[in-house]
Amino acid sequence: MNKNTSGVDIELGKIRKRIEFLWDSNKLELLIEEGKNLLSIDPEDEYGLYMLAQAYKKLKKIDEAEAVILEYLKRYEEDPNGHVLYGDILQEMNEYKKAEKEFQRAIDLDPDEDSYYIKLAINLMIHDNENLPKCIKLAEKAVSISPNNGINHSYLAELYFNDKRLYDAQREVMKGLELASDHHMVHDQYGRIQYEFGNIHLAQKHFEELFRMNPDFEAHRNWLNDINYFKENMDEYLEDRIKYLSSAAKAYPEDKIVYLLLSKAYFKIGKKDKALAQWNKHLLVNPENTHIEIDFVRRLIEEVRPAYVRYYLDKLKAKGSDNKNVQIHMDYIYNHTNFEDKLKKDIRKGTIYMCLTHGTLITLFFYIWDYLEKLWK
Repeated sequence: MNKNTSGVDIELGKIRKRIEFLWDSNKLELLIEEGKNLLSIDPEDEYGLYMLAQAYKKLKKIDEAEAVILEYLKRYEEDPNGHVLYGDILQEMNEYKKAEKEFQRAIDLDPDEDSYYIKLAINLMIHDNENLPKCIKLAEKAVSISPNNGINHSYLAELYFNDKRLYDAQREVMKGLELASDHHMVHDQYGRIQYEFGNIHLAQKHFEELFRMNPDFEAHRNWLNDINYFKENMDEYLEDRIKYLSSAAKAYPEDKIVYLLLSKAYFKIGKKDKALAQWNKHLLVNPENTHIEIDFVRRLIEEVRPAYVRYYLDKLKAKGSDNKNVQIHMDYIYNHTNFEDKLKKDIRKGTIYMCLTHGTLITLFFYIWDYLEKLWK
């Protein structure tokens, strides 16, 4: 009897180790299989039930996760982590009031665990901004329990920021930087706070650090938007703006926005060749944007670049048989061009071609009117 019991315990121990490995490896479907295997041997296994609920939640199988965690709480109602997990699952179901009760229950069971106060504060903020004063008190409690946890200081800083208490927010985020300098959220917070204080250079520094630490697409786009927000209309920052946008373009050569932002910045400092080159790069990664292409041709006309105008007119004429926007704008290009006669003839031919193909009477009218004007002269 003892040998059999010992053998079962050894087998359960092996399965738990496999579950732990699969969780660390993020192999959740295999984890679920092992969890079910574990529970087939011992249906009340605490670790098996908890990890199975965790796996289902992470896979967004919320109904299954709820069923398992409720089964877990029937057996282990005094475990605060079970209530926290159920609170997380209820948040996924948008059941914030119910989640609030679970997080509060966890606090009641273990009032010395700082993370439970943060969980409750976040839940309250998600579903009711009127809870801000209470959320601040909860985060302050978390900081008092674990003063060396930089993330707690960061959460408290965010709440102070939302409450317009900028100096308090700055104090907490400075502590967060000291204790958790590798966490991207802290740099984002510090950058936003410094912007509110008008310290643009400090804000810029921390947004650069944010970009370096978390260069995924969303953070990259946010970084571009923030730089644009800070500097777009500040001439003294244009050279820096170009520098950082150029680094972003190298990191993300397929991004459509960065080249337009660079083009705009180059035009502002008078470097038209570089501006047009960046515009052209945008068209290479976004060839279907006919509106941008038409605007580009207009700009080329204004800058008197006949060779480039010819090239892009050929491209526009090739699209003309399928795109009415091109037809409508071709008459503008013709009537606003002051290039040599040959270029005018090329444009006129393209205009006539599109008129005959689609019967665009407006464009044909401009052509006839121009011809009659010459006869009258």
